[in-house]
Amino acid sequence: MKTRSHRQTTLLIVLLVALAYVGCEDSEVTAPSDAQVFVHADPALIVIDEEAGETEGSTTITAQMFNTNGFPLDGISVSFSTTGGTLTSGGTPGQPPQPVESDSNGRVIDVLTLTVDDEVGEGDQVEVTVFSGSLTGSVFVPRSIRGANRLPVANIDLDPSGGQRHGVDVMFDGSGSSDPDGDPITCYKWTILSDDPENADEVVQRQTAAAFSRPFDSTLPDATVTLTVSLQVSDEETDPTFCDECQGLPGICGAADSFFSPDADVLTYEISCDPSPPLVNILTGNTTLLLNDAINNGFKLFATSSDPESSILRHIWSCGNNTGSGSGPVPGPVPGPGPDPLNPIPSFICFYPTRGDFTVTLTVENNCGQTAQDTVFVTVN
Repeated sequence: MKTRSHRQTTLLIVLLVALAYVGCEDSEVTAPSDAQVFVHADPALIVIDEEAGETEGSTTITAQMFNTNGFPLDGISVSFSTTGGTLTSGGTPGQPPQPVESDSNGRVIDVLTLTVDDEVGEGDQVEVTVFSGSLTGSVFVPRSIRGANRLPVANIDLDPSGGQRHGVDVMFDGSGSSDPDGDPITCYKWTILSDDPENADEVVQRQTAAAFSRPFDSTLPDATVTLTVSLQVSDEETDPTFCDECQGLPGICGAADSFFSPDADVLTYEISCDPSPPLVNILTGNTTLLLNDAINNGFKLFATSSDPESSILRHIWSCGNNTGSGSGPVPGPVPGPGPDPLNPIPSFICFYPTRGDFTVTLTVENNCGQTAQDTVFVTVN
């Protein structure tokens, strides 16, 4: 009977110890009020790069606790809370935090996640607080949203503004183009369309094409040519070869439109005719020839011509002897009229097989169809 009572007493003691142990396990051990806690975030800033397709970002929150002697506090129950975003431990605004136990280094870790839509406090930051009993510590975590790339804006400036004369340079200037993100313009793509069927449309594309100049002529006398000029710009940096230098026909020259801002700047521009005629002057010395020289060497003619507003299209010579007309360089004696009546070189040789008085005429035509003439009188003895 005594043995049985002893066994019952022993069993009761074991049961009481077990219950006490379980009670200790269920109770939370908090940090003493005189302990120290250090809290930091790594990385200190959450960056969300929308351009790269990101919608959220995270940082690791680490708290480490020490007693007054500087030793880490192990097995301490710690809770995290945040004023914005979510924590892995469950500490979110309006939700009770779930305690986490410190390790042998007195350290406890949680992860804070912020999305682009999370409401955060002033300065675009949240505060994460760590607490254990009356011991608290906190860290502020700012959020930076790197927006999706905003497309650059093209801007055309043509000089002179409004229009230009045939054959005179037009300055194409796109240096006023800009990028709202402050990125550099990496490519300029000009498309120039002409309503003159003899003038081919063209594309000028290169990194250095912020500004360039070129003249425009018309093959249609008295015609006004209308140009439709468009400029696309790009801040593309991922593929530096997409803007290889190119000048040629649309469809053959030019990178794909996907590289460029879809909003091109477009202007119409008129190339018109100069209302004033060109200037011409035949240069000659002695206008009296002997028949033998007129037959064998001919009468050498030179001229100057100009047009301050347009370009000279052609020079037409007439020797005045009904043997033909033409124009050409002066390489030496030539048997008869020059080979090409429309050759633009303002020099010519007239040959005269008979004696008489002759009128040499040079007609100059500019590319707008206006003409001017000069004459000299030649006597062959």
